[in-house]
Amino acid sequence: MRCVRPLVDNAERRHIDVSIDMSGELPELRPDGTDVVVQPLSHILAANASSVRLVVTGNAEESTVSAVCGNMTDPDELIERLQDHPGVQILRSDPLVWFLIRYPSQHSA
Repeated sequence: MRCVRPLVDNAERRHIDVSIDMSGELPELRPDGTDVVVQPLSHILAANASSVRLVVTGNAEESTVSAVCGNMTDPDELIERLQDHPGVQILRSDPLVWFLIRYPSQHSA
């Protein structure tokens, strides 16, 4: 989560209301985990939205980051950019866009 804090800070400086909730024990990331999580989050938090709610959950096998964005200026561009990103699922129900990022723990296969 330390690498996510600067992304959140930048979004808040742009007057985006960001909230973060954490649940469960977050396992150690696999070596590719930082890219799997931080790259899509950097795009999500750089987008123009009125709010972003991040919920981070974890267990022994995997962790997930859920990002719900409200009132995005151009959701189609962001959806197109992230739709083929591994581990990212997208659900749109205007005015909300929900991004779910899944990544395996260090010890899962």
